[in-house]
This record gives sequence, C-alpha cells and structure tokens, in this order.
Amino acid sequence: MSSSRSATNIREEKAEQCNQEQQYRPGDIVTVSGLKSAIVLNGMFGVVKRSCSVNNRNRVEVLVAGYSQAVGIKPCNLTIMKPSTVRRFQHAAFWSKVDGKIPMCTFDDWPSNWSESEERRFLRKTLRWKDPQILGGIESEGVAKPNFMMYFDAGDDLSPINEAAASIENLLPGYELGKISGSRIGPIRGICVLVYSPTMSSLTSSFGPAPTGVIISDSRDRLFSLSELRDVLAFQDSPAARAQYKAHDNHMHRMFGGLM
Repeated sequence: MSSSRSATNIREEKAEQCNQEQQYRPGDIVTVSGLKSAIVLNGMFGVVKRSCSVNNRNRVEVLVAGYSQAVGIKPCNLTIMKPSTVRRFQHAAFWSKVDGKIPMCTFDDWPSNWSESEERRFLRKTLRWKDPQILGGIESEGVAKPNFMMYFDAGDDLSPINEAAASIENLLPGYELGKISGSRIGPIRGICVLVYSPTMSSLTSSFGPAPTGVIISDSRDRLFSLSELRDVLAFQDSPAARAQYKAHDNHMHRMFGGLM
C-alpha cells in the first residue's frame, strides 16, 4: 500500500480548506492569533486592507496598530469581529478609512465605571498603546455642549493617519487642544476610541440668577448603537459640524450650553 500523505501536505490542505471557508473583505476588523514566528502580533486587533497571494499562498493584508505598512497574515490566523447592532454602547473604536469607509467596533470588556485610569489601563493592555491621551470637547449633532471625548495613542508615530480623528481635531478650539497632556509630534494615527462623556458643569450664585447645582448635558446612562456612534463620527466631517462648533466657540458656552 502506498504511504499516507505527509504531515506537511495535510497541514497545507487544512489551511486551504480554512481559506475557502472564510472570506475577508476590506474594512473587516480582525484579531490575530496562533502565529509562531511573529508572536508579538498575537492578540492584536487590526483592519483588513485586502486579500492577496504570496508565493501562491493566500494571505490577508492587515493594518495593525504601530505598523506603517499592512502585514500579510494567513487567513487561519485571523478571526473577524462581528459588529453588533445591540443598542448598548458608550464607546466605539475606529480606524483610518479603508475603501472610503471607517471601520468601527466595540469591546465587550470596556470599563463601565467611568474611570479614566481603568480606561487607560485597558488601552495599554488590550490595544498595547504606549501613551493614551484624551481629546475632549467633541459634540454630536444638535447638542448645546460637548458630549463625547476621544482616546488616541500619542506614542503611535507609524500607523496610517486617522482621518476621522483629524477632522475632529480640526474642529476643536485651541483651549480644548491645550488640555492634552504629554507631548505629541505629528497627526493622530492608528486606532482611536470615541467615548460618550456628557459635560458636567457646576453653576453657583456668582453667575447671578442662573440655577445652582450640577448641570449635565445629557444622561450618563444613555446608550448608543454602533450605527449611531458611526453617525457621530460622520457628523464631524460635515458643513453642519463646522457651523455648530463655530457657534459654540467660546469657553462659557462649551461649559454651560445655552444656560448662560
């Protein structure tokens, strides 16, 4: 009897079978696992740029944070993160555009206690960020004062420029940009995280007849679908956003909205 197929051929056949079972499209968000050579990539998140063939073997080009070029990875070492339509989020991660669209996802284990220290710890551990920083003062459409903020990695100087983050940064006044701690050279790059953060303003009697106490721009319990958070990002690159931010471009308005 002829000998059985070699282990190498069996492995290659299984890989080809896996390649055929899963199709990867530009913009798909994936996690990396099972790599034996570039083990540093295991556990990282990325965005599919395109599928290709390298030496007659299927590869998926993935944009991984901290890398200036897409990395070719076997399909069997990738798992697609399926977007959820459940209305239960207060955050969304977003990447630079792929084929004209902004890839977005949420994390089931994102801290839920409104703790910046916990959120920064998550970003360092899960996304492997070097220097998580906050850009505040972000507005959704039609609000009187800011109700979102954004995390970005000030230590990432290699990933592609994040166009959506650049649109947000261009809208914000100088006093918001001046709140960023640490040092950053160049544009915001790589993955960013949009976080719901309604403005809390304290009014006292020194402001005359205005009501006293803490004024919150929106309910802290408000939740969003991923589609709604995508709309918040899309708004930042619109003429309506430029007009709204311009109308609100003073420190007192951004604190107290239309109350003062």
